[in-house]
Amino acid sequence: MKRIISLILTLSILTSINLLADFQDPSDSYEKTTVVKLKKLDKGTSVTLTGNIIKKLKNNIYIFKDSTSQVNVKISSKLIKGLTITPEVSVTISGELDKFMRAGIGSSNTIIVDKVEINSACASKE
Repeated sequence: MKRIISLILTLSILTSINLLADFQDPSDSYEKTTVVKLKKLDKGTSVTLTGNIIKKLKNNIYIFKDSTSQVNVKISSKLIKGLTITPEVSVTISGELDKFMRAGIGSSNTIIVDKVEINSACASKE
């Protein structure tokens, strides 16, 4: 009888552990959105956008454009080293939304990019 109770307890504990264990894909924590919708999101929100990097402004700052609007993005050179990205190449970027006030303009959005993926077959790694 003690063996049966012990076996039942062991099985219930193992079942509980399996139910609690779940693979957490880091990309699941990013909210898929558009540039226009960034205005409604809070600073620090993890976002994913799909579009094009259309221009380099300075150092690590680029202009990213999707079908709704455009936003400045900050991309570390380490993230895009070896990638051939042109304004025609579709990319998906993931990162954190940063908001700050600009005199005379109001709130401004920037994405601090964690990840860049190329969607177009015409781009390549060098």
